[in-house]
Formats: sequence, C-alpha cells, structure tokens
Amino acid sequence: MKQRYVVLDLETTGNSPKKQDKIIQVGAVLVEDGEITERFASFVNPSCKIPPFIEQLTSINNEMVKKAPTFAQIAPMLVEMLEGSTLVAHNVPFDLSFLQHELQESGYPAFSGNTVDTVELARILLPTRSSYKLTDLADFYQLDHDNPHRADSDAEVTAIILLNLLEKIKSLPAQTSRQLHTLLHNMKSDVYILFHSADTDASLSDDYYLYEDRLVLKAPAEHQVDERVKRKELLLSSIKKNIGHSTAVDEIRGLFESRQHGLLEIPTSFEDECSYLLGAFLFSLENDKQVVISSHRSGTFSTIRELFNKLQMDDRDFNLLTTSIKGKYYYLSLPRFLHALGEEEDNYDAVLTKAQILVWLTETGSGDMEELSLSSGGRLLWESINCSLPSEMGVAEAAHCFYQAAREKISHASLLLTNHSFLAKEIWKEDVLKGMHYYIIENANVFHQNVSKFLGIEISYLDIYFTLSKLPDVRAVQQAKVELDDVFRILRDYCLARTKRSSSKVTYRYSVQKESGRAWAGVQEAAQRLYMSLTDVILTLEKQASRRDSVSEDIQSEYLLQEQMVLTEMRETFYSLLFVPKKDRLTWFEVNVRGAKNSLTIFEQPLDISTRLAEKFYQMKSSVIFVSPALSVNDSFEFTMEELGLTDFYPVMKVLKPHDSKALPGVFIPTDMPYIEKGKNETFVSIAALQIQELLAHKGGRVLVSFSSSDMLSAVYNELKNSPQSSETVVVSQSGISGGKQKILKASANFENAILLVTNSFLEEVSIKKEKINTLVIIRLPFRALDEPLLATKINQVEKQGRNSFMDVSLPIAVLRFKKMVANFLEGNGSKDIFIFDRRVAEKRYGVQFIDAIPNGIVKKDTFFSLLHSID
Repeated sequence: MKQRYVVLDLETTGNSPKKQDKIIQVGAVLVEDGEITERFASFVNPSCKIPPFIEQLTSINNEMVKKAPTFAQIAPMLVEMLEGSTLVAHNVPFDLSFLQHELQESGYPAFSGNTVDTVELARILLPTRSSYKLTDLADFYQLDHDNPHRADSDAEVTAIILLNLLEKIKSLPAQTSRQLHTLLHNMKSDVYILFHSADTDASLSDDYYLYEDRLVLKAPAEHQVDERVKRKELLLSSIKKNIGHSTAVDEIRGLFESRQHGLLEIPTSFEDECSYLLGAFLFSLENDKQVVISSHRSGTFSTIRELFNKLQMDDRDFNLLTTSIKGKYYYLSLPRFLHALGEEEDNYDAVLTKAQILVWLTETGSGDMEELSLSSGGRLLWESINCSLPSEMGVAEAAHCFYQAAREKISHASLLLTNHSFLAKEIWKEDVLKGMHYYIIENANVFHQNVSKFLGIEISYLDIYFTLSKLPDVRAVQQAKVELDDVFRILRDYCLARTKRSSSKVTYRYSVQKESGRAWAGVQEAAQRLYMSLTDVILTLEKQASRRDSVSEDIQSEYLLQEQMVLTEMRETFYSLLFVPKKDRLTWFEVNVRGAKNSLTIFEQPLDISTRLAEKFYQMKSSVIFVSPALSVNDSFEFTMEELGLTDFYPVMKVLKPHDSKALPGVFIPTDMPYIEKGKNETFVSIAALQIQELLAHKGGRVLVSFSSSDMLSAVYNELKNSPQSSETVVVSQSGISGGKQKILKASANFENAILLVTNSFLEEVSIKKEKINTLVIIRLPFRALDEPLLATKINQVEKQGRNSFMDVSLPIAVLRFKKMVANFLEGNGSKDIFIFDRRVAEKRYGVQFIDAIPNGIVKKDTFFSLLHSID
C-alpha cells in the first residue's frame, strides 16, 4: 500500500480559531513512499490585523498578507493534496484545529483521515532528547532551518524529520515495533499506524537480546582487560600532547599527589571549564588510582564526553574509562516495568513513558532514568518501576539488574561519576565506594545542603495518598484516606495559627518535646488514628498477598507485598516525626498558603553535619577537593570551611584567576530605585516593571530577571501583563509554568526579544550557558528569609556564642548565592550586562562584597535612564 503523508504547517494570528484567530501562512509538503514529491506554500489574507507579538515571532507583517489569497481561495488545492493522505504536523492538534475550522468556514468537509504528530513521534523514538522543539530536532538531524516560524520552512523541515523518524522505526526490532503498535492506540495522534503490527518470528541481531521473552534490550558491551590498558595508555598520551599549560590541571594533580584536601574557586570563564577534569584524568591514568567526581547537576557526564571528543577519543574510550553510579531510584527495574507494561493504562503520560522506555531499552547500556526526557506524569510512573522499591530480588531480576550492572562496571573505571545524594549515603555507610580515596566535589556551594537533606526525612499528604491510591479500593484503604485528609487538615490549621501569613509559603518549627496544649493534643489524636488506619491497610495487604492460586495471582501478591513495605516505611516515618523526641535534629511544617486544605509537608534534618563530615569523610579519604565558582567571601574561605567541617584539616585554598580576554561584564546600579518597605512594595513593583520594559526596548534580546521572593515575582509579572505595552512584549514567568525549571527556557526560546522572570534559586541551579541571554536584572540581593528553619537555627546558635549573626551567617550565605548566580549568568560567550535594582549594594558598607563577587565587572552608578543611555 502506498504511503502518502501531507506535512502541514500553519502560521496564525493567535492560538485558537474559537477566539477568531486566523491563518496567515500555509506550508504543505507531500511525502510519498519515502520521498518529497510536491510542495505548496502561500501567505493568507486573514482579513484582520496581525498582532505585534505574532509579527515578532514570525516576521510576517500586514503588508505581506495584504494582497494574498484568502483561505477559501487556496482551500481546493489543500483538499486535493489531503485526499487519501495522513496529515502530519509538529504539534498536530494546533494545526488541525485551524485547518478544520477554516475548511468548514469555506464550505468544505472537515479532514477525516489519520494524523501523525511529529512531536509525539519524536518523544517516543528519541526518548533521550532534552527538547522536541522543531529547531532543536533540526539541529539534531543537522538540517538547515533558516526561517523558523515560517510555514514553508517549518513544513519542509518537519517533512525531513518525519522521514528520519520513519527510518528509525524501520531500525527497531520487530518485537519492539509490535509492542508499540499495540500500546499507542490512544495517543493524541494516530502514531500507532506507523509501527508494524504483524506477528513475526524475525530473529534478533547480535546487538540485542530478549529479556523474559518480552523485552528487547541492547546487548551489553564486553571489553577485554588488555584493551582497557591499551586505551588508557593512548588516552594518557593524547592528554599530554594536547593539554598545554593549565593551572587547574596542576592544582588538581598536586593536591591528589600530596594527599591534601582543597577548596578551589574556579570562575566560569577560567581557561577550559573542564580543565580540572583533565587534572583528575591525568592523575588517575598516571597513578592507576580511581577518582570519584560528585556533582549536583547531571551535565558532568556530557562535559566529559565532550572532553573525549576534543582529545579525539571516541565513545568506546568513554565507556571503557568512565562510568557512573547513583542511588537505586535512578535505575529501571525490569520486572516492575514488565508488570506496569501488562497493566491497562488510560493515562496519557504513563502510556507515552512506557513507549519511550521500550525504545530506550534498545539503546541504553545503563538503565539510568536521567538519560530519559520524562514528563512530570512520566516521573510519577517511574516511582513504581525503579530499583529502589522494596523487593526480594528474584532470579529474573538478578539476571539483568541495571543497578547491579552499574556496580560491576566500577572496578574498571578511571573516573567514576556520582551525585551528592549517593555520595552522602556512602559517607554514612560505605559500600560501593569502599577503597576509593580521591574525590572532586563539584557544585560545592550546595554540597552541605544536599547531604543534610539526604540525612533528613520528609513526608507529605500526597506521598501517603498516592501510595494508598495504588492499592485495591477496599474499606480499610477508604478509611485510611479519610483519616489522612483529616490529620493533614488539622496539621495545616495548627501551623497557620502559629505563623504570620506574610508570603505564599510559611514554615513552623516544632518540637515533639515542647509542643503542648489542646490543639497539639488534637494533632496527636488525629495522627494516632491515621497510624492505626495504616496498620489496618498493611494487615489487609498481608492477607490478600497470602491468597494466591495462580502465576498471575503470584505476581499480584508480590506487588502487594512490595506496596505493603512502602506503606509500612511511610507509617513509621509519620509516627517518628510526630511522636518521637529528637536530639540534634530540627523538625518543621511547611505549608503552601494557596494550596489545598490538606497541603502540608513535614520535614526533619540534622542541626549540624560538619562534625560528622569531618569524622566519616575527610579523616577517611586521601584527598577531597571542592570546586565551585562560589567558595570565598571577601577573599576568605572561612565560612565555607566551617560549613563543610574542614577547619581542622587545613585545606589548600585558592582562587584561580582567568587568563583569557573575555568581554568584561557591565554592572549598572540605578540610584533612583525606591526602597522596599515591609508590606509596602507597590511603588517598587510598578517602577521595576516599567524599567524592565524600557531595558528590553533599549537593548533588545532576552532579559533574565531574578527575584528573591516568588510573591514579588508574581506582582511584577501582573504589572507587566497589565501595562499598555503588554501586547508587544513577550513575558515568560516561572510562576506560570509547572514542571522542571528548564521549561521556562524552552517556553522563551522561540523569541529573540523576551523577558524571563525567575527565582534566585533558578539562576543558582540551572545552566543558561547555551541560551542567548545577555542581560540580567537582580531585583533584590539574595538574602534568605530569616524564618527558614535551618537558617533561623544557625542564627540562634551563632548569637548564643556572642557573634554577629548578620556578618557571620546571613551575609556570607547571600554573597555566595550571589556569586553563584552571577557565575551561571556569565557562562557562555558574548557581552553581558548586570542591573542590580537593590540600592543596598551601593549604599550599605557590605555592598562592596557583592560587587567584588562579579569578576572584573565595570561598575556604573547613576539614575536608571542615565545608565540606560550610557550603554552602547
């Protein structure tokens, strides 16, 4: 049967035909039997004005469409083209909605054929891509896409992407393709028709093997010991040949060889940013010692891969000499995935995730979920299919366990990558990393917080509710849900009654030993009822699991026992948090004021971990080196040393100075910004919004605005959206986008000129190196709220010692946060400008510490408009 696809792209005046938005350009490409055979493109007269926002996005103006045909005039050509074809589009629901509306308006019947969404198809077939935007997929396939957001260009590129994806389908094992055909019938488009449905006995190539006769997996690579030795020697030779002189390399090697701990502050602009990784490689290869690199972000693995490419080494070398290990949560459990695959599913994200995993299993050697591009719904499914869940590992799972496979690779690796949470687990109970003595800790500014969080516990209403929701809806489960709702409502009321609702999130530090009164008695009574109800559920699960008369019931029984173990752990955590007195531990409630009436999370963390780090980590290891662009405050490492527990180890402390001639950042401090008075910030908000708009109008580009308060972020966003220029300004707010922090960058990536509103924590944690953002506005200096439980406790401790809590705690934390924010912004190329709207940086004596945190900044202080006109 002849394959015929019409790839369509439409440019429109808005997002919805129901709101009278109209088509302004049509691009269509006919694909037949794997070849492009016909093209059609035309501007369309919408009989209305094109909004400035759309003109900026598409570069299509009113003059271009003035003499163009109406849609009714080009409809006959489109109808003929679509006859007997599958309609393909990148985000097909959008284009299809406009097409159907305009066809019917023009007197033609609606399109009734199959549809294929290339976004949906790419997400299934390319499960490890970080972005499925048309421009990013074009880059991935190395396609020329000179006119994005033009229908003719977008349709052409989409057609070529479709052809590449169809080739990918042909390369899939027949068993996988058949599973996808069965699984994908209820997607947003008819992608299932592209996969083979025939029952075939086609044998697998040597690249794959079959797990439990149902899942096709990539065959693991096998390397000989002598091959590793040879490749190590070649890599060592290549590094020495290409390395040149590097201060960071010398420092890392010197510290490891002298078995010293160290703190190295390395600016983002310093030489090659992976130079310290080269130092670790050299030391490892020269001395046959393994080096562990722990990071907060997942980008280090790709950085090392890029490093191998620069050294003209291939993926085989990368896989031979590096590996990673993380907690069991990050690895797929094949038995659990098989169980989930066999369950009927009507949740879109869950079905999509299952499809992604089926494809991914034919490619991955690690089974590490951080390779996948999962939606928030996909992450919810991952909660039930990862290796961390309680299980008595059977023969089937032991035969191929991704976590065990990762452990087995460790002994051969020169560099071992992990994350702070896994390292924290190993510090407190060494197992996998036993015998490894050389460590580099990246993102050292957040290491302390990550370890503290790992050593803590937390539980929320949703944690327990989702676990109960997975269970059979029997009476005991129903009663537990009632008690759960009741106790968390009471807890939330208890917390709010004892705090000031000055922001959208409030916290209340509590102590089981000290809380008293009728209200607390009511909390504990409700908590006791929930504890007993959860116990009833656990006993019910035990009884159900014991009744098994068939293989399928046996599998269900094992599943129930596993869920019982999860629920038992939650029950004990809940009881511990509300009934068991703690020494040297801090407990608190956190409430989202705007959330549901039962939305509350209970936290517990150790008061101080520095002594324990000293005893269990630094004393036990030969060399631990912390690297970060933010370690020193006012040329002193004292705060960081104290926080990390390194004071008694006399570490080497150095700030490495950049040698390159990178453009120096401009630092602009408006002296006419109003002060913020407690509870009265309307004037500041309106002026800040006005000046951000003026900055965009004067400079263009993408302006990143960073806030210390989510409430102020929302206030400025509302001010911008209600301004007379709002229709001409693209504003993307973190508060309006759910999901991961990267989504805000994706939402704004299509626009050359835009305002991005984010929190300070976003700028601390997210790399914007590859984003075209060259202007940063810091609304307020990043001082932490004094009621944050851990900070408030630390302040109390310092004040009891007779010290100045502002100078010794609040200020160093703020300066280090500021330094990290600036470092992340300065990553990448191009000139950079920083505006600081907080007058304290110019008027307070401590302000100079923030200014000094900007490497080689050219500082100007004046009124806002004077500063604006001074910019080239």
